[in-house]
Amino acid sequence: MDAVTEFVAGLNIQIVSDVSIAFHYYIYPLMLVLLVLTLPFFKEKKKFLALVVSLFLIFIVFTSLKAYYHEARPCAVGSEISSKVPCPDEYSFPSGHTGFAFLFVAATIGSAVFPAYFLIAVFTAFSRIYLGMHYFNDVAGGMVLGMLCYAIGEKIVDKLIKK
Repeated sequence: MDAVTEFVAGLNIQIVSDVSIAFHYYIYPLMLVLLVLTLPFFKEKKKFLALVVSLFLIFIVFTSLKAYYHEARPCAVGSEISSKVPCPDEYSFPSGHTGFAFLFVAATIGSAVFPAYFLIAVFTAFSRIYLGMHYFNDVAGGMVLGMLCYAIGEKIVDKLIKK
């Protein structure tokens, strides 16, 4: 196990645990609510369409990678790391929560809401390790792949809508 995962997952700070657990259960609805609240910041219809395409793409890519790699979660491998929430029986790499959050970061680059999405995404990545759900490489992969899925979504929309 890598040193980052071991250190972060070994922390036990009540307020961090509480917020991390809330993010664990509610990050997807939170990001969707934030999306609705920030729709006015998507001045270009193409940028919003790219986000929608990217959401489908991230689901396909992450589901496929989890099935291909079959990486057990830290909480499931009998390590010293105990999960702060029930350990899911699905695979670990890449972190879907982190990828989803960083997809929204990529979609909001250059907008007024970017800092809020960035902070939420960084905390989401940290919390996935903190809760014992993921290794550092899982969240790093989720970050990169989430932003890459958005970039690919943008390219797909650019090809479909020439304007």
